[in-house]
Amino acid sequence: MAALTTIVTLVLLQLYRLWKPEVSLAYSLGLTLVCGVGFVVWFAIFNIFSLSMLDKDLPIPLFPISPEDMGCAITVGLLVGLFEWAVSQYRKNKNIPNLASQVILFVSAIPIIVALIVDVYFI
Repeated sequence: MAALTTIVTLVLLQLYRLWKPEVSLAYSLGLTLVCGVGFVVWFAIFNIFSLSMLDKDLPIPLFPISPEDMGCAITVGLLVGLFEWAVSQYRKNKNIPNLASQVILFVSAIPIIVALIVDVYFI
């Protein structure tokens, strides 16, 4: 599932790059890897600490989300936030212009949403 999440994120980010060419290939590949690693990290935490009691879906017919699914999205979100912080520090040190805030927000949301949807519907 981590591979599926990584591939879907990569495809979506590359499609977004067609619309916004200022998003670099290296940046989108970094976000893609962060998404896959975040997925693996969450399931390592989930299995190490035996958090199976979180895997009870809420009674929502079309979107059966559980606390476990939200934990995956939160873990990926935290790692995406760390990645964004590291990239901003790199850009500041190299005097590279920043992307627009809306672009960063949208691009950062893609891995989190993909991880949540894959976790809800495929696991």
